[in-house]
Amino acid sequence: MSLVQGRIVTFALTIGLIIAIVVYAERAKKGKLPNIRTLPPLEAINEAVQRATETGRPVHFTTGYGGGGLDTDVGVYHLAGLAVLRRVAELTAKYDIPLYSTFCHPELVPLAEDIIKIAYIKEGKARNIKPEMAQLIGGRQFPYAMGVMGLLLDKRPAANIMVGNFWAESLLIAETGNIIGALQIGGGADITAVPMLIAACDYVIMFEELFAAQAYLTKDPVLTGSLAAQDLYKILALIFCIIGVIFATMGIDWSWFLSL
Repeated sequence: MSLVQGRIVTFALTIGLIIAIVVYAERAKKGKLPNIRTLPPLEAINEAVQRATETGRPVHFTTGYGGGGLDTDVGVYHLAGLAVLRRVAELTAKYDIPLYSTFCHPELVPLAEDIIKIAYIKEGKARNIKPEMAQLIGGRQFPYAMGVMGLLLDKRPAANIMVGNFWAESLLIAETGNIIGALQIGGGADITAVPMLIAACDYVIMFEELFAAQAYLTKDPVLTGSLAAQDLYKILALIFCIIGVIFATMGIDWSWFLSL
């Protein structure tokens, strides 16, 4: 019995989450997409590209340095950023707006090139694909930051979209974006960088919202179902927290439940 003590509740919640994901995904495949929370920073991508269209200025996108590339534990954040790049590329292709995307880690460049290529071909704009749409800058944190800052000052994009994983370079790049008057959308999961993004950007995608981005933008049934199930479990967790506070205030001991 001691081998399973403290794991029954966790196991039950995990099974419940899996069932919820499957149910929501199957309903989504039948056209019954669940209602998921609105993410204003992702909605602002349309605003950012439209602003670039009105001003005739380009759009810049980057995923940051963030401590490492795809071969590290922060690689998933860069992949989440590339999911946002897909939407950005679709919009810049649609409105014929120049796009510049910069990367610190070389393995991200071919992935970005494929994403941009597919987006432009989909819009019938293959002739507009250019090498500078996905370029490697630096290779280390601050050479990368200086390179991106130089590009921003040179090209003066109307929109600066920074979604991935960032460290201190986030503030350097974002402040340069402020200097040129760009509308800025930031996104990250590093607890030290998010406050800097909040201070310098117009919109910020924070923490787990990074992983909600792909589902939100693509409306993929499986991803949307997973996001809806996770939101449901967040509500349940909040309810349990409230019940726990009430019981603790009343002096009722329910620790036995958590020990199951």
